[in-house]
Amino acid sequence: MGFKSITLKLPTGYSEEQLRHRIGKMLRIRSFSFQVEHKSLDARHKPKVSWQLRVGVSSPEIKGGEPQQQKTLEIPYKKFCHGQSDGTPAGNH
Repeated sequence: MGFKSITLKLPTGYSEEQLRHRIGKMLRIRSFSFQVEHKSLDARHKPKVSWQLRVGVSSPEIKGGEPQQQKTLEIPYKKFCHGQSDGTPAGNH
């Protein structure tokens, strides 16, 4: 099973059927599964507002490629006390 990440530009009112058709046509494959990785609205040209999608496609018809593992962002928790900007309580100098 191969994997490929592609970018597509679609009209704002696109359907899943249109998306599937565009993926198949672009990669020249028939049997595949896909997942939208990123979706953003491109409004730089006001009369032609469109969606820009990054789609991950998996198919036995695609050779090579592995799905990228999403990295998790860890944000350490730091207890913050109101008063000082460094976190120490007001009056403790």
